[in-house]
Amino acid sequence: MIYVTFNATKAFRRVAFAILLLYNINRTKTKLKLFMGTEIFTELSLIVIVTVIVATVAKLLKQPLIIAYIFAGLILSPYGLDLVNSHDAIETFSHIGIAFLLFMVGINLNPKIIKSVGKVSIITGLGQIF
Repeated sequence: MIYVTFNATKAFRRVAFAILLLYNINRTKTKLKLFMGTEIFTELSLIVIVTVIVATVAKLLKQPLIIAYIFAGLILSPYGLDLVNSHDAIETFSHIGIAFLLFMVGINLNPKIIKSVGKVSIITGLGQIF
């Protein structure tokens, strides 16, 4: 068990070092581009790495993952460490993610449930519009 903990700590140090390295590269505005368009993949990788780290910490603290995802978003946002520069591309990915989420909700929606709460939801929806 101690060996696994030591390896996890070592991996965490490596990931933290990579994040700090990317943060310093971002701050000096010297972008490392090997091929055209690799910056977005680097930023997406950074987003995934930070999210996994924050989610792991949240799991250890027995907190819900949604709090970890919000916290990771705050860390990566312009109000946090400002690690992401491709705001337009990330916004496009977020719109695609929301579309997939709504699609999954539509697949799992039962017509009987819509019929039972239909009147209340229509009144509530119209009340929010007007």
